[in-house]
Amino acid sequence: MTVLVLVLLLSPLLAQKPDPPLPAYEASAKKAREVLERAVQALGGRAYLGVRDLYQQGRTSRFYRGSPSGVGAPFHRYWKAPDKERIEHFKQRDWIIIHSGDLGFDVTFRGTLKEDAADLAEYLRRRNHSLDTLLRQWLSSPDLMLSYQGLALSDRKQVEKVTLLRPGFHTVVVFVDTASHLPLRTFYTFRDPQTRELVEEGEAFDNYKLVQGINTPHNIVRTRDGEMMRQHFVSSVEYNTGIPDAQFQATVT
Repeated sequence: MTVLVLVLLLSPLLAQKPDPPLPAYEASAKKAREVLERAVQALGGRAYLGVRDLYQQGRTSRFYRGSPSGVGAPFHRYWKAPDKERIEHFKQRDWIIIHSGDLGFDVTFRGTLKEDAADLAEYLRRRNHSLDTLLRQWLSSPDLMLSYQGLALSDRKQVEKVTLLRPGFHTVVVFVDTASHLPLRTFYTFRDPQTRELVEEGEAFDNYKLVQGINTPHNIVRTRDGEMMRQHFVSSVEYNTGIPDAQFQATVT
């Protein structure tokens, strides 16, 4: 009797079949999403995703063939979700670049002009493939395709390599530190409209510091085809200060 009862109790369990393994592409996408979601949590989770605006101060330097070209200049940067930005250059803050939506303006003591078309196209391309855009917008998009590329090394740190792709956009690769789960680098390739050659653009993030519950990189390097083009040293950051829309308004004079 005891054996019969035991068999009856175990029969439903024995009849259950284990879940079939996910197809390779689904398993890869699931792993990639897990890596990116850990990165969001490492950056601050809700605090990071809930950023409405920010104000930064720091210095920026340009590079030519890997070497600094000139002395670094101070900058003041205002940003407001989802697509407004104002950067004031130099100590006198007398050169200002404003972006609002898909419009760009170049403001100097001479007046306000529309931003050069090539400069605006470069800015929009960078913005559309930036880390913040990837994690705050792409990750929740239903048309996002993900792929886990395994482990790699970046600046002598072990990273997990994840690829993101959305229709109409370029493929973006993100390197995430396996120890801290913080993003260390992004890059994507595009075809130069003039030379028709493939170009790789990217950004590297370092010197993270916790600001208002958000892990914030204070050293950001912009690269092209593996060479440093610009470096930002952030000295201070403030989040959600209520920056008014008027900061991002401009009229061509």
